[in-house]
Amino acid sequence: MALRFLSIALILTLVSGCARHGQHVYMASPRGMSQEARIGSDIHREILGMFHRVQDPQVNQYVSQIGERLIHETSRKDLSYQFIILEDERVYAMHAPGGFIYITTGFFRFLTSEIELAGILAHEIAALQYHDPEFSMTRKALTNLTKVTTFVGPMFGPIGALSALGMAGVSVITNRKKSEENQLIEADRRALGYLVKSGFDPQGLIDPLRRMQMPNSEFQPYLCDYLESHPLTERRLDELKKSFVHLDIHNQNFSSGRAEYFAATEFLRANSIHQS
Repeated sequence: MALRFLSIALILTLVSGCARHGQHVYMASPRGMSQEARIGSDIHREILGMFHRVQDPQVNQYVSQIGERLIHETSRKDLSYQFIILEDERVYAMHAPGGFIYITTGFFRFLTSEIELAGILAHEIAALQYHDPEFSMTRKALTNLTKVTTFVGPMFGPIGALSALGMAGVSVITNRKKSEENQLIEADRRALGYLVKSGFDPQGLIDPLRRMQMPNSEFQPYLCDYLESHPLTERRLDELKKSFVHLDIHNQNFSSGRAEYFAATEFLRANSIHQS
């Protein structure tokens, strides 16, 4: 695990170092595409080269409908949000610049309701709400970024490369001075707000995170990568509880959407390598 993060850190340093030369460099994007969208598209191509994408129209529509309810409450309307299901038995989700949200089939076997799916998607959507994104990259930085899998893939496999691509992409695009823990806390806080405003029970974010802490869970071997990139620190969990307490949910009735979730995702769970 330590080796993985060392390698990712080196990649981030490489990309960031190439991106900055004392001043911001703005390049014209082809056909009016923003730099953020361009970086995201390059990362997306890399990811689709590593994973099979679930093509079932019913489950894709179901996930997209939930996502659309959430993004309606976001501040960034300039992103072309896309929700992509990747075939992998591990429990993993991430985001990439430009509005790409990825979730593995393994996550659908771990989750137990519609509100939990909404909770996980809401966190990744919230992480894309950068303040004043800065496009300070050069062609060399973009080239290095899209070759991350050359370094990480052979050592850690697709999920390791997936994590590195997302982290490196955000590093190139934004000048983030916040720690990883603070970024997660901020995304949690925003996600809870999106859930309430879009009619989802905010408990949907808390419950799956709580289950991830269960040491005897049969899913523990499948959760390692997600918990590495989304650490459940004591401070993060404490801040999550504080944010939950301050939510205005009095006199609101929420449905878990459990029946709807199992009906819509039956295709994914029926083809599971790891039956829950």
